[in-house]
Amino acid sequence: PSIASAETVVLGASRDNTIFSESGSLSNGAGTFLFVGKTRGRDATDLRRALVQFDLSSIPAGATIQSATLGLTKDRGSSATVSVHRLQTDWGEAGSNAGSPGGKGAAAQPGDATWTENRFGQSSWNSPGGDFAGASDSTSGSGLYEWQGSGIVNDVVAWLGGVNPNYGWILLGDENSSGSAQRFSGASLTLEFTTDMSPPVRE
Repeated sequence: PSIASAETVVLGASRDNTIFSESGSLSNGAGTFLFVGKTRGRDATDLRRALVQFDLSSIPAGATIQSATLGLTKDRGSSATVSVHRLQTDWGEAGSNAGSPGGKGAAAQPGDATWTENRFGQSSWNSPGGDFAGASDSTSGSGLYEWQGSGIVNDVVAWLGGVNPNYGWILLGDENSSGSAQRFSGASLTLEFTTDMSPPVRE
């Protein structure tokens, strides 16, 4: 008989970064925080987008994904809706560090993702601001934000199955309202999956 073994794993981000619309030479690859949304005041036209990726190599081949939850903790900013989109181009995380509060970014280091370049000094996005698909899920609130819709599951399944390359997600906040910027940290991906524990077939 076939026996399914259920497991849960919580993965930390293997890389993350923030890109800043006001300059193609700003990044935050080694910084603690991620930013999304639109700034206020003199910088009311400046946008932030966060990039995050998880290493799925620990998930057994043939595993069936039952649920997937992307989590981030917000400690500053509005309660605007944040949408998650599957990235279609690879990108980099290098040594730029904006420190705290961090919202203005830091000078990009070679290989960092920026608004115009997926790897600073090496290659550019096809479209400034990142190359991504339609929204996989969206949510709003305060404190812990969790994205766990079917789109998130489908992204993970497609990555594990080799249908799409795993470049991770890009997060977009409210990019129309001044002062909607939000600050996040502690990215995690919780996966629940089953594996087939069937005994070997005897000849």
